[in-house]
Amino acid sequence: MLINELTACIKDIKHVYNVETDAKNQKLREDKISDFKNQVERVRSLLHKIQVAHSLFKFTIPVEIVSSISSLLTELDQMADDDDMELDQLNSAKKNIDKADRDLGKCWADFYVPKMLEKTGQIGVVINISNDQNRIQKIKEHITAAADWNALLVEHGNKVTIQLAKESMDQADAILKELDLRDDVKSFLQRVSGGSATLGDLTPEIADWINNKNLQSKFKFSFL
Repeated sequence: MLINELTACIKDIKHVYNVETDAKNQKLREDKISDFKNQVERVRSLLHKIQVAHSLFKFTIPVEIVSSISSLLTELDQMADDDDMELDQLNSAKKNIDKADRDLGKCWADFYVPKMLEKTGQIGVVINISNDQNRIQKIKEHITAAADWNALLVEHGNKVTIQLAKESMDQADAILKELDLRDDVKSFLQRVSGGSATLGDLTPEIADWINNKNLQSKFKFSFL
């Protein structure tokens, strides 16, 4: 009797163990699938970022990055067809995605930062003669924010960072075009902003420009 009860108990224990093991395996599989979906979403976001950056700024990426992304997509495609993907495969894909993201971030910085510095420098020259300095400052902030690759698709209302940057660059160009900033005027404004301008810098041509733009009240004289 005791042997029979013990045997039944052992069978029950084995059944519980098998059920628990199956449940753990199922949980691990679900976790891997969830993680895999997250990685696919990361790649989708990277591709979308490239597409938007190209559409707005004609951003292109070098062939080696194109090749690495293509290999990454193939890797993910093969994993999607694998009913029992290995954890090592998933970790490898994560590392490759991380590398692609870093490479793209550097590529974007090399492409965008020179444009950003040029445009913010140009618009910064006229901030002191603008009737809406807050607007000029906001334009500079929007342009600068897009230097961060990770922030390009951050939403601001119904727009994202990179869209605001493009719009702000266009606004800056419109302001600069309206002011008709010749090289001599730019140099003069830079010296005024830096506090190094003298009466000798105020040539007749620059004085005419100031009068034509009705900017007389934006300048004042002082002693050194």
